[in-house]
This record gives sequence, structure tokens and C-alpha cells, in this order.
Amino acid sequence: MVGLPDDPLSEQDISMEPEKRRVVGEVRNGDDRIIVYVAGRKCGLATTRDGDQRNLSLHVISAWPKDGAQGAEGVPYGPYSDTSANGAGGTWASLSCGKDVMVVKFFSPNLSKASKCRGSLDVVKATSAERSVSIVVGERGIREKVRAALQSHS
Repeated sequence: MVGLPDDPLSEQDISMEPEKRRVVGEVRNGDDRIIVYVAGRKCGLATTRDGDQRNLSLHVISAWPKDGAQGAEGVPYGPYSDTSANGAGGTWASLSCGKDVMVVKFFSPNLSKASKCRGSLDVVKATSAERSVSIVVGERGIREKVRAALQSHS
């Protein structure tokens, strides 16, 4: 669990009790701060932008899949439930939520090749052609296998 001294989720999401939400990681890239969390059987992703850390620019929530639904094609440790959303400032994210792992693809026009991260996650470096970064959240051994699968598909 990662502590956020300035947690923008506590004021933004009244439908989820803060004590049930566990922030599992944070990535800072360019102007964007990406926060990934779990709450029971749900995965969540929220972003803020430099200069406006109190307001969410993007918020995506997905639940574990039902009935063996498979998203995130070719990625191990599924099944996944997929969802995506557009955010402020030309950002976009997709979230693949599974019982043991979460996979995020984040696009921003201001993406940097370098990311600072904290928590139980790995960042697959941004590709300049796509202006996106992938984030794999979960236990270390699982992250390594999922990251390898993502890199072999890019």
C-alpha cells in the first residue's frame, strides 16, 4: 500500500469509502500523476495534472470479470474486465482489471520517456510513436510475466 499525503480521491469519489480503498501505486510522468488502487473486487485508476493536484483529470473503475470474460488479449493471468475513458488535456486510459493483476495503458500528449513510480507496479517505457505508457500492477513475479507479454506484443 502506498500512502498519498494529498489524496485527491478522498474528495472526489463519494461512492467508495476511503478506508476500503488501497492505493497500490503511483506514477508521475510529464504533467501527469497516475494513481492506481484497489477496493474490494474493483480496480481503479485516477489521474491529476501538474498545477491541479486536487481535481481528477481522469477516473476509471472496473470490477473483476464475471463468467470468464477475457480482455487484454494475449496477456497472462486473466481473465480481465476492460474499460477505458477520455480525460482532460487530451489524456486517455484503458484499464484491464483481473483478480491478480491490473494492466493500464495511458496516453498523454505530454508523455515523457522517464517515469517516477512508487508501489507494486512496473512501467513499460513509453513508445514515442504512440505517446503511451503501460503500467502493470500486482505481485512482482506476476508483473514480470505480464510485462514480458506486453513487450512481446509491442
